[in-house]
Amino acid sequence: MNVDTYRALRAHMPSAPRWAPSLAQLAVNALLLSAALFFYGFDGPAAYVLSQVLAALFLHHSYLIVHECAHNSFFPRTFLNTALGTLHGVFALLPFQVRKAEHMQHHNLSNNLDHEPTLQRAVDTFHVIERSPRLKALFNVMWRCWIPILVINEHIRLWTAPFKTKDARPRRVRRQRMSVLITGIGVALLVLAAGLSNAAAFLPAVYLYLALVEAVNLPHHFDAPLYRGRPKKLWEHDAVTESCRTIPFVSKWLMMNFNLHTEHHLYPYLPWHQLPEVHDAMIAKDARYAPAHGEFDWNVGMRRRSFEEVFSRYLSEKPSMAA
Repeated sequence: MNVDTYRALRAHMPSAPRWAPSLAQLAVNALLLSAALFFYGFDGPAAYVLSQVLAALFLHHSYLIVHECAHNSFFPRTFLNTALGTLHGVFALLPFQVRKAEHMQHHNLSNNLDHEPTLQRAVDTFHVIERSPRLKALFNVMWRCWIPILVINEHIRLWTAPFKTKDARPRRVRRQRMSVLITGIGVALLVLAAGLSNAAAFLPAVYLYLALVEAVNLPHHFDAPLYRGRPKKLWEHDAVTESCRTIPFVSKWLMMNFNLHTEHHLYPYLPWHQLPEVHDAMIAKDARYAPAHGEFDWNVGMRRRSFEEVFSRYLSEKPSMAA
């Protein structure tokens, strides 16, 4: 997208989040949790399976609330975004301040092999896997069985990053370490309040949640071009992201329009409920912005392929010195 088109679209977009849509999302979040606990109280495998699916949707919905709060675009007040992001970070198993810093970095440096640390770590990891026949065979099984090893690895890194960082800004490091501590205490209190047996009974929901995070996130950047050199300007981010098709009701109320990822990267300060308006305006100007696939069908196609096929372009890049 050129800068003139970008500015013309932006000129008609209000950027402040509205209270009503976000309060409605909190109601959806509470409804998912209540429904999960309601069905968990019944005997029988059908009720248990339904409780796990609903709990997984609740956890993923909390993940999306954390995402919006990281952009300060869920509520009009920054302190409310921080408080709500911290609370829902407990459910999403994400220290809010660490996730926020990592995510802002991702927005600035998406798909840049020289500057985006998450991408370079992925390239290093894929090279380590490629050099070991056993790891490659194991990864192939996990990939084809929808085991979310990539997201599990990234979650672990977010919990440990503040204690390994070389960041020269001590206040930022302290804030992130405090976020890890608060989130850890929150998770521990949840487990204690529920009881170990009840908490363990929801482990399938945690697995489904992590699998959902991986399945939803990968299509947005995986096929977009990798590049080196100068990080792209905001209006150039349509080159490094892809949107996915909208599913009526689901995309709005369960996914918070997260599928409209190109629009989100072009205008990262816009709240979730304004992205469809941007999407329609972009397609009106250029039909190539119409999504080519959905998250589910993308994953179904990719999960049938081997490690070498799926990650070949990452393996063609040089690993960092750390690898």
